[in-house]
This record gives sequence, C-alpha cells and structure tokens, in this order.
Amino acid sequence: MASSEISHIVATLIRRIQKSTALGYDAIADRMQPSFQEEDLAMYEEQVKSDRFGRVQQCAFDSLALIRVAVAPMEPTWDEGISETDRQAMMEIYPIIKCSLDCIANQLGDALSNAERHKETTEETSTITFEGLFLIAKTGIEMLNPAIFYVEKSALSTIIEILEKASALRPLLNACTACLTAYLCRLLATDVPSELGEGLTVTLAQLKHVFERTLAMAIADDGDQVNNGTLSVLKITMTTVMRRMKELMKDAANNGSQIAFISKVIDCWYGVLVGQIMQLRVDMVQSSAKPVKLGKLMRIIASFPTLPPAHSLRLVLQIALTLQQDISCAIQTETLTALTTLMDVDVMQAGDVVRNNIKPLSEALVEVLFDRRFCGNSHGATDTTDCERQIQLVYCIAQCIRTARSVSHDKNAKMDEFLQKQVLTLLNTDKPQQADGAARLERMVRETQHLPELQHNFPTIEDFMASRDDCELLTRLTRTFNYLLSYSNQALDEAIALVICWLFNEFEFGICLKLLTPLCFHFLRTKRSKMLDGLHNVNQMPTGIASMVKSATTRWKLGGRIFSVAMETYKEVQEDSSIDVDTSSMKSQAVAIFTALLEATVDIAKETAGNLPKELEDCIGMFARMFGFDDYVRLLPLTPLHSIPITSETFRTESYIYMLPILQRQLKGVPLEVYMKHFMPILTKVETLKAKARDCAAINAANEMAMTYVVRSYDALVGILYNILIGMISSATDCKQTLERNNFELLKHILELLDKSSEGAVVACRLMASAANLEGMAPRLIGIFVKRFVALETTIHTESSDVQANIYAIEDALLGAIANCGKFCESKMLVENLESFEAALRRSNCTFDPLIKISRALLPSVDDQLKLKLHLHWIKLCKTMATKNLYLALKRSCETLATEIKESLPNKQQEPATTTDSPCKEVSVYVKESCSVYGLHALSEALNVKPDAKPNVETEEYSKHRICCIGAFVKLLETMKMHGVYDQATKKFVDTLMRPLILEAMINAIAPNNNTRSSALIIYDGICNLKLEEIGDILKLSISALSCKASKIMQIVLVRCLTRLMARHSQQAVKYNLAQVLQFIFRLLTEDNIKLYVQLLKFARVCVVKLNLDQVQWMAPMLMKMFENQSCCQKAKVYVRRVVQKLMVKLTRDQMLKIFPPTHLPLLRNIMAAQRNKRHSKLRKALRPSDDDDDDDDEQFIDKMFKTDDEGRLVLNFDENDESCRIESDIMEEKGRRRQKKMRQKLRKRGDVQPYTYIKLNKAKTSEKHKRENVKALKSLVKSKVKMRQ
Repeated sequence: MASSEISHIVATLIRRIQKSTALGYDAIADRMQPSFQEEDLAMYEEQVKSDRFGRVQQCAFDSLALIRVAVAPMEPTWDEGISETDRQAMMEIYPIIKCSLDCIANQLGDALSNAERHKETTEETSTITFEGLFLIAKTGIEMLNPAIFYVEKSALSTIIEILEKASALRPLLNACTACLTAYLCRLLATDVPSELGEGLTVTLAQLKHVFERTLAMAIADDGDQVNNGTLSVLKITMTTVMRRMKELMKDAANNGSQIAFISKVIDCWYGVLVGQIMQLRVDMVQSSAKPVKLGKLMRIIASFPTLPPAHSLRLVLQIALTLQQDISCAIQTETLTALTTLMDVDVMQAGDVVRNNIKPLSEALVEVLFDRRFCGNSHGATDTTDCERQIQLVYCIAQCIRTARSVSHDKNAKMDEFLQKQVLTLLNTDKPQQADGAARLERMVRETQHLPELQHNFPTIEDFMASRDDCELLTRLTRTFNYLLSYSNQALDEAIALVICWLFNEFEFGICLKLLTPLCFHFLRTKRSKMLDGLHNVNQMPTGIASMVKSATTRWKLGGRIFSVAMETYKEVQEDSSIDVDTSSMKSQAVAIFTALLEATVDIAKETAGNLPKELEDCIGMFARMFGFDDYVRLLPLTPLHSIPITSETFRTESYIYMLPILQRQLKGVPLEVYMKHFMPILTKVETLKAKARDCAAINAANEMAMTYVVRSYDALVGILYNILIGMISSATDCKQTLERNNFELLKHILELLDKSSEGAVVACRLMASAANLEGMAPRLIGIFVKRFVALETTIHTESSDVQANIYAIEDALLGAIANCGKFCESKMLVENLESFEAALRRSNCTFDPLIKISRALLPSVDDQLKLKLHLHWIKLCKTMATKNLYLALKRSCETLATEIKESLPNKQQEPATTTDSPCKEVSVYVKESCSVYGLHALSEALNVKPDAKPNVETEEYSKHRICCIGAFVKLLETMKMHGVYDQATKKFVDTLMRPLILEAMINAIAPNNNTRSSALIIYDGICNLKLEEIGDILKLSISALSCKASKIMQIVLVRCLTRLMARHSQQAVKYNLAQVLQFIFRLLTEDNIKLYVQLLKFARVCVVKLNLDQVQWMAPMLMKMFENQSCCQKAKVYVRRVVQKLMVKLTRDQMLKIFPPTHLPLLRNIMAAQRNKRHSKLRKALRPSDDDDDDDDEQFIDKMFKTDDEGRLVLNFDENDESCRIESDIMEEKGRRRQKKMRQKLRKRGDVQPYTYIKLNKAKTSEKHKRENVKALKSLVKSKVKMRQ
C-alpha cells in the first residue's frame, strides 16, 4: 500500500481524536446515546474547570506519534470478505489499538502501586497518559469494520484485563468503559461472519465475562448509588442487542444464524443477572446487614431494556422470591419498582409463552403482595413520613391485577412446567389435586338450578367462580387500602384513589359498589370526625391526628373523584342494553349507597360553609341529574331561606345560603319541574319579604341604612334564585311542558317581572333568551318584547346619561329574548313584523338603529331572501355612515353565513386544499350572493379592508366592533375554504387582502380593549389558515414588521403572532429557510425587557417541540443566549426551565453538554432530579387515560393558545390579557394578597369565624410538651361539644 494512503488513514484518526468529546460515543447511533446522569455532569464540570480533556487529547497525540514509530502494519492471515478499504484500515489501525492497550496493561500495575503514596500526582500525570491511550484505542475501534472483532479477540481480552485493574481510579475507569462500550456496540450491531462457526464460543465467553465484571463493579461501590460509568456499558450494550433483535425478527426466515447468536448473547446476560440475584439473595438471608447491593441491582433491572418474554417471566419469579425472602422489607421499594416495570406486558403483541403463563404468575404475585408486612406500621405516622414503599406496593398490586385481567381465560392453555413449579414454590403450596373437581362442580350446578336469580346472574359455574374470586380479591384490596389510608400521606392517598377509580371500570359494578364504598366514605370524612376519632383511639398519636386533619381537603378531592366515577359507571351500566342490571334490588342498593355518599358530602359542605372542592360540587350536580333533587332537600332544606330572619346571626349557617352558588353551577340539566317544586315557593316568599322590607325602609327613615342593607340582602338572595332558574331553563328537556303547566304559572311569573323594575325586566329577558324550547309560545312573546323595545327606543333620547345606560342594558337583554323567540317563529310572521316595525319608524322620523338592532336579532330566523336584503342594506349603510350597530349586524351576518355553509356542505379539512373552479353544491341564494367575489369585495369595502387602506389602532368607540366584525369576516373565509366554497377567483381576491388584514391584526393586537386584542389574534390565525400554501409570505411580513424599529410592545405582539404560527403551521413553515428568521428573533434574547424575554422563550419552546431533530440541533446554540441576559433569566426561571427540559428530550447528552453554559449546569442536575422522581407515569395513564397528569404537556400548552369561549372569542391567558405582562411569581403573590383581602372582608361583613380558628395547635413536632398541649386543646373541644349536647 502506498505511504500516502497510510498517511491518509492516520490523518483521519488524528482528525477524529481532535473532534472527540469527553463523553462522546461516535460509533453509536443517537437513539442509543446514554441518558443524562449526575455523575456525567460532575465529570464534565471537572473537565471544564481544569481543561482535563484538552490535556488528554494532547497526550493522545504525543503517544500516537511514538506508537506509529514502534509498530508495523499487521498482515492478516484470514479473509472474511471485507472490502479492500477496510482491510487497509485494519492493517494500519489495529496494531495502534493493540499497542495502546498493551501499554496501559503493562504500565498500569506500577501506576496503581504508587497511587496510595502519590495519589494526586498519579491522577494528574500518569492517569492522563493512560486516558490518552484509551482515547486512541476508542477512536481506532470506531474506524474499523466490526467483522474484524469476531476474529481478532485479543483487544477485548486486554480491555477486560484493564477494566479489573482500573476500578480504583475513576477517571481511568471512565475512559476504559467508554472504550469498552464502543467495542461492544460495534461488535453486536453488525452481522456475524458465517465462516466463524465454533469460533463464536470464545466471543460469547468473553461477553459473559464482561457482563459479570461490569455488573459486579456497578453495584460494588459503597452507598446506595450505582456506578454509572460501568452501568452505561451494560445499558447501551443491551439496548443495542435488543434493537438488533427487533431488526432481525422482521425477516426471521433469512436471519436464522444471526438471531441464534443474538439469542445466545441475551442468554448470557440473563444468566449473569439471575446468578447475581440468587447469590445476593443467599447473602441477604444469611446476613443481618441491609442488602445494599441487591437493592442497587433491583434499580438496575427496573431501568434496563426489557428482555424477551420467556426471560422476563423467569426474572419476575426471581424478583418475587427475593421480595418474599426480604423479611425486614429493607429493599421493598426497589423490588416492587422492578416488579411493576417488568409486569407491564403488552399481552396483545406478546407470544403464546406470555399469554399462557402471565395470568397465573400475576395472580400469584397478587397473593404474595397481600402480605401485611409489606404495608409497614402506620403507628405515629405524620404527613412527613416517607411512604414510598407503600406507594410502590399500591402501584405494583394494580399493575399485577391489570396484567392478569388483560388475558382471557383459555382452558387449553398449556403452562410452562418450570414456571408452574416456581409459582407453587412462591406460594408455598403443592400442586392442586384435580381428582373429583369436575364432579363437585356438577353437583353445585344441580343444587342451584332451582334458584332462578342465581342462574340468571351466573349462567355457568365458571361465571360464579369468577365472581367469587373477584369478591375475594376486592375484599382483600379494601382491607389493605383501608390500613394504608391510616398513614395520611397525600401521595399514597392519590395512588389508592386512582386504583379505586380504575377498579370501578374493570370489575363488575355491583361488587365494586358494595366493597369499595367504605373506602370512599373514608375519603369523605369531615375534619371534626377525624379529630374526635383520633382522640378516642389510644393507638393514634397526636401528630397523626393533626396530619389527618391537614390532609382532609386533599382527601375530599379524591373522594369526590371516586364518587363521580362510581356514578358515571352506574349510568353506563344502566344504559348498556346487553346487560340486564336494572333490577329493583340493584337499583335500590345503588341509590341507598349513593345517597349515603351524598350525606357525607353534605356534612363536608356544612363544615366548610360551602367551600367545597370542584370534584365534590360536580358530584352534587351529577346526583341531582341521576336520582333527583329530593334527597338533597331532605338533607339541606330550602325553607330556612325565608323562615330564618336574614338579619339573624345564624342565618348564613342555618339557612345554607352558601350552597346556592354551587346549585347555580351544578343544576344545569336538571328538569325544570324541580325548580317549580322546590325553589318557586321559596322564591315567592322571599320576594314577599323583600317587598315588606322595602316598604319598611320607605316608612322608617330613622333606620334607613339598616333597612337598606336588609333590602340589598334580599335582592342578592332573589338574584341568585333567578340565576339558578336561568341555568336550569337553558338545558331543561321539559322546558315547554313546565312553562305551560298550571295555566302558564311560571311564564306568567316571568312576564310580571317586566313591569316590576329594571332589574326584573333584565332577569325576565335573560330567562326568555335562555329558554331551551318556546314552541307555541314564541309568536306571542316576541310581540311583547318588540313592543317593550319600541317603547324604550322612543324615550331613550330624552333621558339622562345614567338612565340611558340602564335602558341600554334592558335593550340588550330584550334583543337576546327576541332572538331566541325568533328561532321558534315562522319566517313569514317575522317578515311582516319587521315591515310593520320599519313603517312605524318612518312615521316617527326616528333613526334606523332600532331597526338594525331588531333585524340583527332576527336575522338567523328569517328566510334567505330577507337575509340577503338585510345584508346588502347593512353594507350600503356602513359605506356611508358606519355605526356600532351596523358593525354588530354585519358580524351577525358573517356568523350566520358561516353556520349555513357548515350545515349545507361537508367539511373538506382532511382533504388537500384545493382552489380549482369546481362547482359547489346547491346552497341558498343568501350564501351564493354574499360569498361571491362581488359580495366579499363589497363587505371588505364596508369594513375598510382594502389593499391601499391604512389601518388605525382603536381610537373611536365603534372601532372595537369593527375589528370584531373583521374577525368574523376572516372566520367566514376560513369556513368557505374548509367546505369548498372557495374557487380560484376567491383565492385571488383573498390574496389582495392579506397585507391589510395582517397589518390590522398587528396594530390592534396592542389595543387596550381585551376583545379587540382577541379579535386581532383571530384575524392573524385566520390569515395563516387561508394562506397555508404560501405561509412564507406571512413570515416575511411579520419579520419585516419586527425589524423596522418597532416598539417593545409591538415586538412582543409580533413574537406572539409568530409563536402561534409555528404552533399551528410548523409543517408548512419549515419548508422555507428559517435560518435568518430564527437568528434575528433569538438575537432579541439579550434585550433587557422581561415581557419580550418571556414571549421569546415561549416561541423557543414551540420551536423545539415542533421542529425536527436536525433543525433543533442547529437552533439550540442560539437559545443559549437566554443565559446571557442575567436580569431577565433570574426573573423568568420557570420559562427557562421549560425550554431546557424540551431541549433535553430532543438532544443527546453530548450535544447538550457541548452547547450548555458550564455555570448553569446545576439547572440540568435539578431537572434530572425532578424527572427521576416522576414514577409510574405510564401506569397512571393506563389506569386513567382521560386524565392528564403532566401539567407541562406539549399539546396542552399549544391548545391553550387557541382556546375559545362559548361565543368564539379567544381566551387570552394572563400575560396576554394584561398589558404589563407580569411574571408568574408576581401574579401569584398578587392573587394571594387579593384572596386574603377578600376573605378578611367576608369575615368582617358576615361577622362569623372560620371553623377551628379558635383552636391553637402548636405545630412543633419534636417536643413532648407541645404534643401534650395539642391533646389538651383537642380534648377541651370534645368536652365543650358534650356539654352542648346535654
């Protein structure tokens, strides 16, 4: 070979050494890179501070110069079909690798002998030299063809020899493990040469030796921490092996020999793992010391790649035996974690081995886990007691039950004999006798044939046996959970509640309701009952009582969740037609149990004065919708609202007025008949009392202030009673029948409110505007409201400004009532009314604003011809003299057009966007004319949206309504595109509007009005949807506006708009060159403006989530500028942390450490510690799929940006809604201050105190004196209650 070619190979080796990093694995794919470890960070920090790796590289260059002179190219004596290039590289590089390793092996002994006397000198000089030699060897290994390693095995033998010697020095051990990892991954990620034959035996023996040594070294260190350096060798190697196995199994027919070799490698690892477990288990039994090594081994198993099914099942048995023999429960947490991880089996994708054996194994594990010693001792437990073991126990039991029930019972399933013997050993039982079992079953069937109910519920004896087993299992679960609840630990309570909710959906509902309800009652106990229980329980420590009381609020939330899940499940079971469960006994039992749970909820409401968690509030509403309102009234009667004087000191507590706001929120969907039966008599009597109080106030001038307070109190009570009616009438299915009942009693009462007062008129109109069904009554009602509206319009101009404001409020309510009545009227009648109304206005020479208001309210209900006529008339008027009412009318017209298009044409959103001149389906003339190019052009001119128009920020009173109308216009264009009413001419017209619309959005996004800002963002989002194929034009306009010396507030708005664009349309945006865009935007991170800084971090977070891996790698260095802005970085730590968390998901360890500032490495360590504490996330999601436990979820974060309310307006989050864009800490502090201020005002106003504020408990937990003081205070409470009862 020519010398120039040899120099080229060596030059490549030198370049690779120059580019290498301290923790890098260049030969391993990114997906196999090790995860972040705290030890890696410590080592990286050490190298950054001392520039250690730079000296290692220099030693590598110096050593390489000497080695090249000393060694000669090797002459291979074998031919395994490698290419000529690989052969030449082997001849040049392999001798260098071998010489480097031999130098370390020969000289390491002398260095280690001097280590004790000259440890500092050794680590600073000789160890660096060895590390340089390892760097040469590792880099050379990455350059060679892996097939060489199957023949030339001496290098691996040398590495193993060095590994055993280098364990004393951590830097040297890290270098050795890095070299070994590269070697093994290269070896096992390639095909085995077919010519080797029996030569693989030596390779397998070496691999087994490597596994044994590295595993022993990983758990050999003192303390509870494993050696992450040696552990990474095993983790990365086995990840490579398992991925290799999956790739080969895709074409198993042609990869038989390769699969056989990889299977033997897995067998080696499994044998080493099981052998280590058995040895450590023997040591644990024979020794009284804590089995630290065994605990570390369990943590390793839990974090390692999953083995094949047969190996995993046997490994589970070994772990279960270890758990059973752990008498002192010293490593219970680690063992249960490993079991939970291994029992997470996807049965649908598993083979016959798993399906035939996993069910009996899971049932045996559940039997073992029910041992009471695993629950520990709750005596004296407090809220600070570490309950990690108990939490792991709950999740492990749930995982085993879930796995067992995921496998269907198969009589013909053949269980593995070895596993069957091991399961019996685990249970300490002999093999069950099957002698006369069949005869016994037949006898039981004959004896129960005369019981029709039993036969109906259990058609076969197998069904009966399964039900019996479920009862036994749930009974034992209830006992276990009941004891665990005595710990009063919040995390443990949450785990138990989660499992209980899952059990309701997994087991038969009737059994769950009977057996699990006691646990729900345990969650719904009041604070008072817990305190009294604890005082009379001699086994309970005072600190335990205090922790129980402290955790009561959290338990109420969990109890409410269980209560609601039980009722939802009962509703689903009743609606299931395939299961006949609507028997009288079943229903009566369910109603009795749910009523008892409601009583417990009511007791909590009484204790907290209506301050219930949302979960319990929802339970009250669900109970009322399912079982009626009578039980609630029995427990909390409504009569005290009028029978107790409102001036009484006990009115609030004894009248239960604090429950009315809860009923207002929760009684939606309850039949309206309930209101007539329970609330209407109360409302009538309270209104009578209100009238008497008002008369007294007018007569008694001396006590005018006191009587005015009484009148206002009754006004508030009447108002909330009417609000309850508004909520119920809007969703009641019996709305029409109830309004007509008893000669229109309720309707007459509502209409009488029109003449009582302005407040009553508004309430009456709101009721009619909310009514769900006015069929048959609407034609008469609409005439009443229109006449009332005309009367107000004729007198409004003669009134003062204060009265005018009041009249405008009544008019808006009347228009809402007219619009709702119009839905139930014939179109012909509405047209006649509008014509007569117009004629009346012409005769009175009034303005046409009243006609616009009425026609706007009735627009959705009239015929298409009149809709078109009104639409064109409004456009004509708006061009000459724009007013607030005209903009609102055009907004309603755009919304009506969009609704009709959605109802007439199918949604083509899933299909590729098209702009061809395809004919549209038949639509109304109103839609055809208004949505034509001519109609859209006229509408845009009326809204002053023209290519040459200059947008103005909101300065006039009607400008905000104009922007809202433009937002509705853009939504109409979106709807046209989604439903196919969008031809080439329309697209061309929309293109001309793109620039003025974007400028309107940007200018008005900083307006002081919230609705204006919301509409501006809607306009921007709509234009992005319309120009999806040409999103680059919107990017150019946005960036050009950002770069033209805009104000800080405008920069914030523009970055916010770009954030929304990337969140919704990243797939289209990445087609364009984003390099300059991102460079310019992230340059702003150095600006000293906290509002801009936070918005830039939000934009960065969206980019990291939405962009692909290559783009994130290119963008990540730009984001590091956020740390340079020290003042803003300290104030926005939460946002910085979220960006770093997303980067850690996308980037590998080496890529992250390469760009991350060394001074901020503690942030990485803190994030890793938080991620390590997040356990069981996968299991929690499986037990409750609809629940989102992760508050930092990407999709949830992005969806919040586009959340809208019931009227279609964007719901702006706090920093977008507030001009000051305050930071989270400031917001939370201000919210806390406002909350405390409101609470003080409430207490001062009503003159009572919160429960238990008079009990002064000393929270110190270390002094026996303080404990005695607490007990004394609580006992005095008990004595006072006994005296009160006597």
